[in-house]
Amino acid sequence: MREVDEGEPGTIVLASYYTGRYTDFEICMESLKVPKGTTFIRARGSSSAKNQNVGVRQRKGGWVWFIDDDHTFTDDILLRLLARNVPIVAPLVPMRYPPFELVLYKRLDIVADAQHHVASFEEEFYKMSDLDGQTGLVKVQGLPKAGCLVREEIWAKMPDPWFRIGLLHPDDIEDDKYFMWEVREKYGYDLWCDTDVVIHHLNTISVGCKRDAQGKYARSITL
Repeated sequence: MREVDEGEPGTIVLASYYTGRYTDFEICMESLKVPKGTTFIRARGSSSAKNQNVGVRQRKGGWVWFIDDDHTFTDDILLRLLARNVPIVAPLVPMRYPPFELVLYKRLDIVADAQHHVASFEEEFYKMSDLDGQTGLVKVQGLPKAGCLVREEIWAKMPDPWFRIGLLHPDDIEDDKYFMWEVREKYGYDLWCDTDVVIHHLNTISVGCKRDAQGKYARSITL
């Protein structure tokens, strides 16, 4: 990471498995511009939800930015998200599997009681074509966890653990969806996607998202 005299310091949380996966990710992290004083936490383990909670508990500064080790991104992505100055924001993130649409929720409806018992759960993802002509911030029902920037005011209001396991499906090892729903429905925050910023998802191919001069969105695939 490269420290710069821009923005308020915070904490980057990489919730990873025991070993790293992609060299391209490590190269991006080496060049990433971060506000001076930013903390980096690599929380390792088999459960992403548990690792994310560990990282948030150890946070310092005014925000937490989540990133996973199967992504690539530009060196200014964090500064651009910070410049939006909203409580929670994430970039466009394509899925790493076909049909390579967006990890972005047009609809994320959960009915749960005070003990977090889920009675019903429905979701609908954005297609890239749904965003044709759109620039800047878009208010959505749910965001991807990877690339998501969450300000301290949200962490201060929500109780630990922030990420819960197995609420939507018994065998889930993580529940980012439930976290997003709680932030929106229980704590009253708008969820914002920055359509001007994209992180790529690594697989045997790199899947991205691009916008042409006419404002039309399409996936980009690089071998």
